[in-house]
Amino acid sequence: LLDQNFLVKFDTTKTSDYVLSNTNNGSKVFDAAKTTCTVAYTDEYNATIDVKGLAELGDTVVVTFTVVNESADLDASIAAAVLTAQDGTSAFASDYFDVVVSDTTATIAKQGGTSTFTVTISVKKSAIETQTISFNVDFQATALLA
Repeated sequence: LLDQNFLVKFDTTKTSDYVLSNTNNGSKVFDAAKTTCTVAYTDEYNATIDVKGLAELGDTVVVTFTVVNESADLDASIAAAVLTAQDGTSAFASDYFDVVVSDTTATIAKQGGTSTFTVTISVKKSAIETQTISFNVDFQATALLA
């Protein structure tokens, strides 16, 4: 019965925003043809981030996700997780990139309440060549019983 009444998911109607920057060179301009970030939803509970062209130390992309609580009578809390995809890039990603998920401890109100969290991916060691890195993003929701 709890599962039928508890519905917390990504708000796939909103575009996940992202921002490219370089923490060591604030005036750096990224070549849009070479540096890309693609965010896609595989379903209402899972998303992917594909990043290409982050190469210099300090190159960073920050992606913002929105989660909505469509439960009629249950508030929720979420815990976000980012996992590197198992497509052969895992070792490369962990050697060359730092991945940080923002704090997701906020309560999400029932009946359409929303919360956002960010995923920050930054180059911690420059690579000889650029490579597309894929990350799976998911979250776990917990019902807050009164």
